[in-house]
Amino acid sequence: MSKEHIYTIPINEALDHMLATEENERGCPFCHLFEKTEIEQADLIQGASMMESDFRLQTNRLGFCERHYAFMFGRKSKLTLALMLESHLAEVKSNLTGGAIPLFERSKHAQAYIGTLQESCYLCGKVDGIVGRMIAHTLLLWERDIGYDRVFKNKLAGQRYFCLTHYRALILSGRENLPKKMFPDFYKEISGVQKAYLEALTSDVSFFCSKFNYLNRDEPWGTSADAPERALKFLK
Repeated sequence: MSKEHIYTIPINEALDHMLATEENERGCPFCHLFEKTEIEQADLIQGASMMESDFRLQTNRLGFCERHYAFMFGRKSKLTLALMLESHLAEVKSNLTGGAIPLFERSKHAQAYIGTLQESCYLCGKVDGIVGRMIAHTLLLWERDIGYDRVFKNKLAGQRYFCLTHYRALILSGRENLPKKMFPDFYKEISGVQKAYLEALTSDVSFFCSKFNYLNRDEPWGTSADAPERALKFLK
């Protein structure tokens, strides 16, 4: 299977999945891709990849963010995570306490090293890289869909919304990868998706707030009961 198909198949599957889901349950298709990729990569990290020397060098150097430590801790045997922690802690110890450098210089190194470590995560980098390439291939699929049936373009335009993080990524990727004459049409289509959803979402959040006025307590909730939760998912 070509690298192109490795990325385009999951994109189509994610868009189809959202279109086949109940309207009120649909979310951002790229969040769906992110979550699926995150699970797949975590399984690799805690499985076959764990004993590969190149992989361990990277995880020893980068470590993981707090969320992904908790994510992996709750997924599989604690032993696999403990083995990675063992070698990572050895590197942390070496950077913080090793060497015969003067105390002041060591303190500056420790401060800089901890700052770098707190901003790095092997799993974040891996997942962000894969999803970023999928978004770039989304633009490629959109550009190539030049038939009258507009199969792929209709899939993208038919989504309920894109979270702000992935909406921004689509805009950036569109500006970088689409021919200049095609970008306005692409932006018009995805911004139309966002506009329609934002109008409905802001209305639902406002009605949710108004329900706490005793004058409206008997009014039916309609689609506003979960409005705050949907707003948080949209805003990320």
